Amino acid sequence: MKNALFSIIIVLFFSNSYSQEYSLFFNTYADTTYINQLISKADAASVDSASDRLADSAIYWYNQAALLSKRWGYISGIVYAYVELSRFQFGKRNYIAGLQAANNALPFLGQLEKPYQFLIPQTFNLKGNNLYKIGFYDSAIHNYQLALSAIAWFQIDSPLQSSIFNNIASVFITLEQLPTGLSYYHKALKIPGVDSLGLANTFMNLGTTYSNLVDDMDSATYWWSKAAFIYRDQKRKDELQYLYANMSICWQSPKHEDLAKSARYLDSAIQAAPSNAYHHNWVLQAAAYIAYSKGDYEEAINFCHRLITQCRSNDKPTLTQAYWLLSYCYALVGDKDQMKIYQAKQSKVNESLNNRQALRSINVLNIKYQVSEKERALAESKTQTLRQRNWLILSGGGILFITFLSIGYIRSVRQRRRLDAQKITTLEQQNQIRTLDIRMEAEEQERIRISGELHDSLGVWISAAKLNNTLLRKNIHSDPQRMQDICTDGAAILDNIHREMRTIAHNLKPEYYLSDKGLGDALKQLIHKLQSKSLQIFVSEFGPGSKLHPQRSFTAYRILEEIINNSLRHARASKLDIQLVYTESHLNISAEDDGIGFNEASVTKGIGLNNIRRRIEQLNGHLTLNVEEGLGTAYLIEIPY
Repeated sequence: MKNALFSIIIVLFFSNSYSQEYSLFFNTYADTTYINQLISKADAASVDSASDRLADSAIYWYNQAALLSKRWGYISGIVYAYVELSRFQFGKRNYIAGLQAANNALPFLGQLEKPYQFLIPQTFNLKGNNLYKIGFYDSAIHNYQLALSAIAWFQIDSPLQSSIFNNIASVFITLEQLPTGLSYYHKALKIPGVDSLGLANTFMNLGTTYSNLVDDMDSATYWWSKAAFIYRDQKRKDELQYLYANMSICWQSPKHEDLAKSARYLDSAIQAAPSNAYHHNWVLQAAAYIAYSKGDYEEAINFCHRLITQCRSNDKPTLTQAYWLLSYCYALVGDKDQMKIYQAKQSKVNESLNNRQALRSINVLNIKYQVSEKERALAESKTQTLRQRNWLILSGGGILFITFLSIGYIRSVRQRRRLDAQKITTLEQQNQIRTLDIRMEAEEQERIRISGELHDSLGVWISAAKLNNTLLRKNIHSDPQRMQDICTDGAAILDNIHREMRTIAHNLKPEYYLSDKGLGDALKQLIHKLQSKSLQIFVSEFGPGSKLHPQRSFTAYRILEEIINNSLRHARASKLDIQLVYTESHLNISAEDDGIGFNEASVTKGIGLNNIRRRIEQLNGHLTLNVEEGLGTAYLIEIPY
């Protein structure tokens, strides 16, 4: 961090002298309206830059705005134009041009006035992004640290910190330093002021990392589900489609292959944005592999060709996958000539990837060498300075030592007080949870007791009455027909009473207690009993459920029973997908149907939402409800162990 602050000071110091030549003093109040118009036109063109003409126009207008800003000494205009140009070039994967634009902004950062100093960390962050994509990982991390230092140095209250932590995490993940990368993703979640979309992007990154690199599909599903709820709530169809397509591809991996889940997530990706579905690389890739797995090789070939047409020439990994799958499909349909063609193309792309990786390694080594030389020269300079200041250190050492001792003692006292307060809070929470568990256990024991009495006592008496009625029928002496009718009616009444008693007993003691395998097994028994042809219900479990207390598990069963009832009776749904994810400290339940939805403000008590909320509150849990008329209903429930 000290090196980062030192680098910022050096950059800002030299920028003052460098930018003076562009300052024009003949017009202090220069009219900047035209420059702002150019920047606005460039921003508009960059947003809708699908065509090469609009892309070239955006680049031209940004450069013109920067040139005129230099002539008039309009510093914020210079920096903003170059920052946006760097962002635009990065989005177009022109990383060298993006890096050059960020470098062009550096000399002017020192003259920015306070309202525009937020552009300083943005400049370093964009420079780091372009360096990362080129393969200069050490330099990328250095610039990310400069961006964080600028935020602290200039006291900028910016949620950009979350994005920077995400970027640093990506670099460490690329360098196969997984614990460090994951720690930076979790740091990103702790930054205050980050909007929900920023959180969703971090959730999605965590899910992909746990799936592809850690092979922990339970954690991956947990983070993906949190991202999906935000994207649905914000109506971000493109991001939701990307997420579901990513999940579909991850479930195709040989390490945890589940083609049924992959197909379901592909279907969700298509439904998220149907008009854009088959113009999306990941959707096409997932569809091609599923078609191949089903044996529909012609369909897989068709999707692969569409993927190659859609794919950028510099997206080498995707092209490799497409060529590999095409060669296999053509081999299976008997077209050996096409198989050889695409095998050759795959080998050529792999060779290109290997060459690029080797070049990146050489660049990284060069950077490390240059950095080590600079550090050696700096160390020599520091040694000379330290020799001149030794007497100051010796004279002030005693005072500093006493000061540090005092500070350490004060901090230890404060830390001890904080720990004591935390212990008290933890004990209170544990007492509340213990009280709730005792109360719920007492209620359920009472239900079980009543159920047993109904079955044992009433069952015996009713059975005796039926036996007595049978004996009466065998000993009829006067008016046989009349007595036969009366006995028949009595038997029917007793049968109804017996049937009703069994119904009451089983309602008090449901299938949940008849299952010895936990919540998931109880749900599957309930679904089997329903045998609904109009609603398909899927139940998936991730992680061990042994940590969940039985009473909490029963309450979760009741909650899901109410959700299933809502989908059957009110939602007109054809599919209900239930996922149970057991984490270290929570049970996370995700239930999503494709029904007609409803207006939450006009919901009546008959739908059962009040019962669901009440049971979740009893468990100190949390409910997130995502519902809209015509677009289905989704529940996300978190229940602590």
